[in-house]
Amino acid sequence: MARPFPILALAALVALSVPAVAETDAEKEARIKVAIEVCDKGAAVPLDPTATAAPVQFQELVDPLNPERLQDLVATCREAMIGALGETRLTLQYLRSAFALSPDGLDGHVPEIRDLAASGSAEAKFLLYLLYRIGPADAGVDREEAVTALTAAADAGHQSALRAALSEYRTGPNVVRDPKRAAAYAESMMNLPQQGPRLAGASEAWARDWGRKTLGAILVTADGFDDAERARGFAIVSVLYEAGDQALLVPYLTALRFGRGTPQDAARARDLAERAVAAGRASAVSVLAGMLAEGEGGTVDGNRAIALLIGDLGRRDRGSNALLARLYLDNRFTGPRPRDAARVLAVARDLDSIIAAAPLLVDYSERIGPAHVYENRLEKAAEVGEPGAAMALARLRFSNHPDFGNDDSGARAVLAPLAAAGDREAQLLLVETQYGDLGASSFNPRPRGDAMSDDAARALIEDGIAADVASAFRVKGRFQRVGVVYPQDDAAATQSLLAAADRGDVEAMVLLGAAYDDGLGTAKNPRERLRWWREAARLGSFDAREKLARAFTFDSFDKLMTLREGVTERLALYNNGGSSLGFGTPMELLGMFSGGRARDAGTAALADAVMDAFRLAPAGLEDARLVPLIRVLPDEIRVAIEAQLKRDGFFAGSPEGVFGPEVRAALAKWVDASGPLPDEDVVAAEGPTSAETATTLPVALVDRVRDRVFMAAMRKDLTEAERNDVITGLNALAAYGDIPARWALVRNYHQASFIRDIVTAAEITRYGLDILVTRPEGVEKAEFEFVFDLTAMHEAGTLDAFGAGVVDAVRDDQRLQDPLTLGSITQQFIFAPGACDAIQPAMQAAGASVDGDDGCGEVVMQALIAFARSAGASGVDARAREAAAAELARLDAAAK
Repeated sequence: MARPFPILALAALVALSVPAVAETDAEKEARIKVAIEVCDKGAAVPLDPTATAAPVQFQELVDPLNPERLQDLVATCREAMIGALGETRLTLQYLRSAFALSPDGLDGHVPEIRDLAASGSAEAKFLLYLLYRIGPADAGVDREEAVTALTAAADAGHQSALRAALSEYRTGPNVVRDPKRAAAYAESMMNLPQQGPRLAGASEAWARDWGRKTLGAILVTADGFDDAERARGFAIVSVLYEAGDQALLVPYLTALRFGRGTPQDAARARDLAERAVAAGRASAVSVLAGMLAEGEGGTVDGNRAIALLIGDLGRRDRGSNALLARLYLDNRFTGPRPRDAARVLAVARDLDSIIAAAPLLVDYSERIGPAHVYENRLEKAAEVGEPGAAMALARLRFSNHPDFGNDDSGARAVLAPLAAAGDREAQLLLVETQYGDLGASSFNPRPRGDAMSDDAARALIEDGIAADVASAFRVKGRFQRVGVVYPQDDAAATQSLLAAADRGDVEAMVLLGAAYDDGLGTAKNPRERLRWWREAARLGSFDAREKLARAFTFDSFDKLMTLREGVTERLALYNNGGSSLGFGTPMELLGMFSGGRARDAGTAALADAVMDAFRLAPAGLEDARLVPLIRVLPDEIRVAIEAQLKRDGFFAGSPEGVFGPEVRAALAKWVDASGPLPDEDVVAAEGPTSAETATTLPVALVDRVRDRVFMAAMRKDLTEAERNDVITGLNALAAYGDIPARWALVRNYHQASFIRDIVTAAEITRYGLDILVTRPEGVEKAEFEFVFDLTAMHEAGTLDAFGAGVVDAVRDDQRLQDPLTLGSITQQFIFAPGACDAIQPAMQAAGASVDGDDGCGEVVMQALIAFARSAGASGVDARAREAAAAELARLDAAAK
């Protein structure tokens, strides 16, 4: 039984309904009768067994072309309700029409709606949902109550509730999206029961048709359906689309494109998409653009795909933002544009894009507007439990973003329910952030007020470690570093970080690199520092990219970094506005060109590296970033860039380094024509590709042979034959790539004629160059030893073999194709008589074109690198390694 209206509210309603002039009882009865008839006809409730007229769906109460009609209906229904107190039908008809007129229309009547819902009214349940969605904030209906009421109404067959529930489970935002449940509600809509006890509603036939086409669309476009369900979906979609229903264009194209419920026919899908776009159908843009980008059904044309997505038609396509962001980031058709990607994702309609925008906002602090709309959507996704949403929101609030960041308490509040539900990563992040500062220099940081006890924190971390969770090792390492929860122990902290990094924890990789950089709990190790930062950068760490760029400043001694890492990547960070370490300021870049390692590459190579930065980050072409950068570039680099643009046909003026508007426009055209800079394989920076041979020996075998050879070399009573066997064994090890053997030969070649009798000049050249590039730990003064080797070659007249060895090595070892690396090495050649003169003839003999007159000069080195890249590997090193593998296997077998 419905709860009576509050006395004051009823009195107010009665007062409002009293006519201005007294009326007779007969007149009053007639007036009320007419009011009831009008209210019944205009606001009949769906699924109400007492309804006397055709049901009217909630959205049908509103007539945008005649708003006065609803005002009159509300007044009439109020009059009918007061005139027939106790009639539940009339009460509900008034309440729903008043709510349709104004979100505040149910002010004070939520308890009555709840009572009506409890008595079984599907409409009252639907109104509870609407109160949560569009009602006043103080209505008192929370999300859980609203969703429960909505699903109950939908399950009862309520038309408007079915449509709302279908939308919620298909796209959110108030429940976790579930295509299966969305499809079930679509099927229920397709089989919609009659909404009135005697008469059908005006939109019921439309609703059933809509349910059918929506079911077909879900079955062929959403994930999680089997072949039989796909076939059923396509059967629906194809009949309707081929009958002319353009609303099913995208589902039809999707089914053909991917072969869902029908044989795959990408060519036909692309042709239909082309025609649809030509006819101005916005919904087909993302389908066509996706096929153009992947070369489905025709040739690849990524530039056209991007042009379509950013065009007027593309901006009206609901699916364009996610695809455009992917093309902005995948470095196939344009250099990465992370800020642009963040902006388009943040305003997309789908929740996956909203969640995907968060990491980009964290990295680049891109401001979006209106910020509160984005934050509300992400908060809602986190609240309902959308996968990844809570963690994305928490990390955004932990960040330094100007609109969303610096809110540790808010971030922890987001993590708390996730952690309480058993999410281990949330639990560990909650523990990790219970201290305000875990920097290596912050011993005994103060815990937050809501921090758990040390025992509880330690138990949680150790449980994670027992389960082999990478982040648990990281948290333990951070705590050990500063002496909270665990005793302070730098060595143990570094070992914990190493365990986390080995298990793939990217943040641990960055921290581990810093430990090797600072010598915290381990010896300083520049190579290991770079190895872990490079791996973290490869896996997407923005912090690692910034640390690598910063490390180049101090690489003059170690010489472990490439020109791309030191110059191109650092300028790309500036172009994209990376600013956490000062890369947003052009003056920060000034020191990169004034002295230091960069100069080893030569002016032309430096200019190329600068130009490549715009291929890697085209956002820097905007004058706001380009002009300040130009002002800190050395004059000779500006001139070299202009000269390159002129050679390539993009600039017709004289290269003077002025870099005016015409040069900036030419640079933009050059970037567009050159395309994005290909991703660099870590191997190019850390090791030679030719080290991979067809025959890979067991490590234990190589160790056994090395031990025997080095032990034999230590004997003082070797015969000449035994000594030659030792050198032959060392040479086999060195040819296979064994660093200790290579260093032993390089270090002694110039002072032992018996080594020179067996090891050729070309071989020692290859070994020496590898040592100079690899710079292995424990090897000292390698440059001096190699120069002494070159002097010995000069005296023996074998520098021609050295020249050929250099050419072959540059072709076979990609690390030597870095201008900075090769330039640093050739600077050592000038100290060896005749070494530089031997390079040009060797290049010419190999078929390279050489214009310079200095074999160690910038022009010749540029030509050598260009030749190596175009000619490809010589195969000399690979063949030597293959033969060495066979010899080592023979030596090991003979020793047994």
